[in-house]
Amino acid sequence: MKLTKKAIEKAIIGSSGLISTIAQKLKVSRATVRNYLKKYPELEDLINEEKENLLDFTESKLIKKINDEESWAIKYFLSTQGMGRGYRSSISQIEELKRQLENSQPELGEDFRRLVEGYTNA
Repeated sequence: MKLTKKAIEKAIIGSSGLISTIAQKLKVSRATVRNYLKKYPELEDLINEEKENLLDFTESKLIKKINDEESWAIKYFLSTQGMGRGYRSSISQIEELKRQLENSQPELGEDFRRLVEGYTNA
């Protein structure tokens, strides 16, 4: 079956940019979709726009959870977006402490590594 560029464009819309979803809509394999994307590289822009739309949608849901005062959402946001203000995840804090310790007292590095492994595997 020969696909038209218009049919592929239509399948991309609402696909969240997922090749497998586009393939299902067109009733073809993912490889066929990829081949058509090589033939029509401008369709990649449409796929990227779909991915951006999904990211915007997902961010809006996260913001809603933050506004609903969900602590997990607040912690996630601060640990990923608030680093410039000093917010970090526990793991990144441990990694930073380890780096500082290794630079100032390299002989403690192995003991610290074992301590961190015990903490992160707990």
